[in-house]
Amino acid sequence: MVSDGMRVIEPSQLKHLKKKSKNPKRPKLVVPSLLILLIFSVYVLWASLRSLPLIHPLVDKLPILPASSTAVSWPAYGQAAVGTLEEGLLARNGETKPVSVASITKLITALSVLQKHPLKLNEQGPSITLDATDIGYYTYYASNDGSVVRVVAGEQISEYQALQAILLPSANNMADTLARWAFGSLEAYLSYADTLVQQYGMKNTSVKDASGFTDSTTSTAEDLIILGKKALQHPVIAQIVAQQNAEIPIAGTINSTNALLSSGMIGIKTGNTDRAGGCYLFASTSEVQPGRSVTIIGAVLSAPTLTDAMKSAVPLLSSAKQSFTVATVVKAGQVIGTYSTAWGAKATASSKQDLAVLRWNGTAINPELSMQSIKSPLSAGTQVGTINALSNGESKTSPVELAPALNSPSFKWRLLHPF
Repeated sequence: MVSDGMRVIEPSQLKHLKKKSKNPKRPKLVVPSLLILLIFSVYVLWASLRSLPLIHPLVDKLPILPASSTAVSWPAYGQAAVGTLEEGLLARNGETKPVSVASITKLITALSVLQKHPLKLNEQGPSITLDATDIGYYTYYASNDGSVVRVVAGEQISEYQALQAILLPSANNMADTLARWAFGSLEAYLSYADTLVQQYGMKNTSVKDASGFTDSTTSTAEDLIILGKKALQHPVIAQIVAQQNAEIPIAGTINSTNALLSSGMIGIKTGNTDRAGGCYLFASTSEVQPGRSVTIIGAVLSAPTLTDAMKSAVPLLSSAKQSFTVATVVKAGQVIGTYSTAWGAKATASSKQDLAVLRWNGTAINPELSMQSIKSPLSAGTQVGTINALSNGESKTSPVELAPALNSPSFKWRLLHPF
């Protein structure tokens, strides 16, 4: 028996007290468990809602369609070139050196005057009153066997009619009259026109007169394709050079020197001097493939005569037409690339439709492919890119579509792949 102060403790009670002191009560781990549960819940929520990484395409390189041979019937003399209104120069033949282009020079005069004094289609424009200087131009060219239209002092002629006079019967005197009227002097005109052709990219062209009669204005067949394109792109010039005749004051009826206008040509200008020989810049709009038309521009320089130049233009034009074909860049359903995800889903990207372009055989086509990086989920048929092909000045495009649908990863994958 043990005495515990005032109270007496029996041995049996002492044993019980010893047992209680060995097993004290511990608090339950409630707070840590709740914290772990909270963290796990937040992770599950984050894993379920987190943004998935971008899926980048694996792209097949589109093949280049190489140029193929053409069989253009080039003249056996001088130099020549062919192109289109839509694309510009396509091919040339002969030595590329500047030669006299005779009255084709008047196209440069017309373009320069219309820049200085613009006309809208079917406008006559301001009136030009002719004076003694203009009579002097007429007298000079007429006495030197140059092409002229008759004029009198005090006569009034509209800007449009004056342009008809230089572009149809190729009147040398009216070319000088127009240039002096528009720019104040022939010297001022020459400075302006020479700068203009350089801006056009006619690097081998030098403008030394307004009419071409002196043979001092020189160019190349290649540069004349640029000039022809610029001229036909101007609605007033395009309208005039397609006319077979017109009526102007004093001179009356004037006729075009372009004898092939009635044979499918739509213009544009002839030239002919003893030094230059026959020069012909021509154009024709033709169906080169079913349902597909182009405006072909051709140039022939240094022919023995103008008749020879025009005769050479016919087979040149005909053979150029045969050198246009329809080329298929990609076919509908052609696989362009693939998308592969980290969770094992895959989809292909393919062309929605055939992409076919009209092309000149001598020109290669290098298609451009633009593909997007994407996010899932994405349904089948969604556009994920484009294929673009530029040919003959025209851009053709085919959409690139996804197939099959690209689904998001499973909930399990999201939980097990946090990064």
